[in-house]
Amino acid sequence: MCDEERYILRGYDPETYGSEYIKDEDVVRPSNHKFSRRIDWTNKWLWKSTADHETYGTCDKCFDSGPVWQTCQYCGKGQLYVVFFLGNSQLDSITLSESLERGLRRQKANRTCIWRRACSKHVDVSFLQQAVGRNRQLSEEDRTRIFDQVMGMLPYDERTRVPGTNM
Repeated sequence: MCDEERYILRGYDPETYGSEYIKDEDVVRPSNHKFSRRIDWTNKWLWKSTADHETYGTCDKCFDSGPVWQTCQYCGKGQLYVVFFLGNSQLDSITLSESLERGLRRQKANRTCIWRRACSKHVDVSFLQQAVGRNRQLSEEDRTRIFDQVMGMLPYDERTRVPGTNM
């Protein structure tokens, strides 16, 4: 990777962009708004961003979402927004935070960074199941509803499906 500081947006020009935050159409995220596929990396991500990952990540402590590699606005020092991988797919941090009923801290358009490494974490279904109730007192009904929302965004994997159902 590169050792020079670059804008996160390819071709960013502060004189013409005209926005404090990255515009929705310039946010790098999976095209299905759930999980990444090979076509995302080869077609859209490479011409939008200087990074090889999504614009947003997720805090693995409170599950709030924000700009990758920045400090979590709630947890503070030591907790960064990272990209979650489930198998070979990056999970869409925006949809994940919405599914978990958490917040989103928006990315500034003029942000620069030295992209030396991707900031990521490999997760599994049990980790996401724990995330549903982390630091919250939820009724069983709310816990089930939120978990179903999270499961609905995951890539198909036979190991995560309940026998005898279509899910």
